[in-house]
This record gives sequence, C-alpha cells and structure tokens, in this order.
Amino acid sequence: MKKLFLLLLIFSSFTTFGQTGFIPGFQSKVTFGSGFTVLDEEIEMMQLKFDYIGQFALNPYISLGAGTGVRHYLDFDYSASGNDWFDFDFNQELMIPLYGHLQVRFLDKKASPFINTSLGYAFGVNLDSDVKDFYRVNFDSNDARFKSGFIADMSTGVSIRFRNRLGIVAGPYFEYQQTERQVFERTDGDAVAQRKEELNLFSWGLKVGLTF
Repeated sequence: MKKLFLLLLIFSSFTTFGQTGFIPGFQSKVTFGSGFTVLDEEIEMMQLKFDYIGQFALNPYISLGAGTGVRHYLDFDYSASGNDWFDFDFNQELMIPLYGHLQVRFLDKKASPFINTSLGYAFGVNLDSDVKDFYRVNFDSNDARFKSGFIADMSTGVSIRFRNRLGIVAGPYFEYQQTERQVFERTDGDAVAQRKEELNLFSWGLKVGLTF
C-alpha cells in the first residue's frame, strides 16, 4: 500500500510539473532578430528586425493574431571607383510590415517546440538619405528606394512558458520580402536613365522574444 501511494505521489508530481496552467486568452509577443539578406549575388545586407504581435490563444497549441514592426536593412560597402581608389558607402532601407500571424506549439508543456508563420504587406519608408551610390547604382535621395510589397515570414525554435502567458521564445527564422526600387543610371555625359527594378529579398537569421 505504501509503495502504491509513493508511485501515485511521484506520478502526481510529474503531472503537475508538466502542466502549464494555461488559460485561453489574449497574449502579447515582442521579438528581436538579426540576420543576413541576399538578392542573387548582387545585394548582401544585414537585417535588423523588431516585431510586436497581439495574438489570441485558442487553446494551449494554436494562437492567431496580427502584428507590426520594423525591418531595417543595413549595408556597409567598400566599392572601388574607376580611379582605383576605395570609397566607403553606408546604405540603409527601412520597412514597416503589417501582417497576420499563426503560432503552433506542439506540446502543452512548459517547454515545447513551435512554428510560426506570418503573411502581410510591408511599407517602404523614405529615410531622406544623402547616400546615392548603392553598388554603383545611383538613386534619387528624395525617393523611397525600397517600395512597399508582400512579406512572408516563418520561424521555429523553442517556446518556454513560465506562467500562463509569460514566457520566452527563441530560434531561427526565414523571411521573404517582395519589393522594387527606382533606379537612376548615369549614361554618357550628364544623361540619366530611369527605370524600375523588381527585387526579391531573402533573409535568414536568429530571433528571441518575450510573451506576456
């Protein structure tokens, strides 16, 4: 009888440890990330990203919501001029996304693998930068160089709940950004040829976040 009681006590302890005390409801999530962005072999940039997501947990596994944030693309380019000297260029692009968000946790435990996906639209912001040389392509400094376009994100990793809504998330992400830029190319003399160029940006990196 004592052995049976001891086994029941141990089982109860493990069950209590595994439970999250989860209650469906609204939850906020803030994440920060850093990654690498590439377009073919032509554009290589560092991406800094911030997201705020408001989501409603339908059950311990599935949450639906919407979010916004910042996508900051940075490029430090040392490019050679025609005179064989090196000139340092700092280039940056800023996007503000709005998107729908789906989160799936695979276990109703304190620690669980998860997968997130987001679909939406990112708006280009004019930084009014004096930088005009971007891989030897000249841009109008008064024109938002990266235009608004479709954005999609997928991430995975580990989600740890400390209490019902308080927790942390961490893991790799992959993001696709569809955009275009206005290109001004110098031809003979002072003539300038203007055209639009469609871009498909692919970013991947790591992000961490807090849920509350």
